[in-house]
Amino acid sequence: VQRTGKERETWDGMQDEPKRARVSARKCNEKSATWAVVFDIDGVLVHGPKPIHGAKEALLRIMEKGAPHVFVTNNGMQDETNRSLRLQSTIDVNIDPRRMILCQTPLKDEAEGFGDKLVLVTGTSLHESGAVGLLKGLGIKNVMSTTEFSACNPELLPNKKRGPDFIAPSKPKQPVAAIVVVETPDDWHEDLQVICDVLRTDGRLGHPAGDDQQVVKLYVCNFDFTFAWADVSPRFGPGAFVRCLETLYKGVCGKDLQYICYGKPHKPAYEFAERQLLAQLASAGCVDKQPDDGACSEATELHDMTIYAIGDNPTSDVRGANGAGDHWKSILVRTGVFEGKSPNDPTDPADFVVDDVSAAVQLIWELEREA
Repeated sequence: VQRTGKERETWDGMQDEPKRARVSARKCNEKSATWAVVFDIDGVLVHGPKPIHGAKEALLRIMEKGAPHVFVTNNGMQDETNRSLRLQSTIDVNIDPRRMILCQTPLKDEAEGFGDKLVLVTGTSLHESGAVGLLKGLGIKNVMSTTEFSACNPELLPNKKRGPDFIAPSKPKQPVAAIVVVETPDDWHEDLQVICDVLRTDGRLGHPAGDDQQVVKLYVCNFDFTFAWADVSPRFGPGAFVRCLETLYKGVCGKDLQYICYGKPHKPAYEFAERQLLAQLASAGCVDKQPDDGACSEATELHDMTIYAIGDNPTSDVRGANGAGDHWKSILVRTGVFEGKSPNDPTDPADFVVDDVSAAVQLIWELEREA
């Protein structure tokens, strides 16, 4: 195990700390109530459809201990229930969907604000209704995929082959209020063109936004530039797509693309994880007050609890945990994006580096025994 001392980083432009809750020693004397675990999935517990050696046993150790834990993944291809079932079938351990936090899950907090406004969405999805179904499952009412929007406006892609029997559907009557990138798109060319076109307008094609304005909001849920998959080298993820989008937007508009960040390493993912951990503690009688509708009491703090974040990706898992507060500790494993014999990542160094998730859980045991 290598341990690295380092300065704590904060998210750009995000200086305020998440609201927290204090563990009540009066109500809960279990040692496990003083620490919790946040698991990444791909590259930590599984490689694509295959379990990583020791993952089942490591997870069962945490469950049998009764320690609060959640799964926080930037994979947004399914909803929480089906992603839990998929993980369950791969590693042969029962997974509670309430512990599953996907990159788009915190968008639940935005659903009411969208109201009936039109929201476009893109991203490969295993949901039966695609990425549209994912957003509607979060409570967002009026959703259309970028592919559907393109079909309604075929002039946006004059070289796309649509077939001799193609008839363009009716155009949406409402202007586009927001675009959500949940996952890597199926058709990068189509989405780069359509999203750039819409972002240059006030939400209505043919109506340019004012100078130095970006009227249509862009939400990006997953910034992973690459991700681990099976036995091949890391694959390009949504972060690579967003990098392309930024370059093209600046090329045509002469200004930087503005977007709202979700998923790791950004703040909403870690705030949501803390709220879920607090809910678990509250149900076990280990906190003074259970969060009400996701809101934590400002008078309480979680700094008495150590949250161990186990991940394989330095730029998302480690950077996010390092910026989430001093009560978070990052553990980097060598079974995914980070691999080889490097002692640590030079740009986003973790608090600890171990070989795999089994070693990570053993490390937690040793640290908590010493504490």
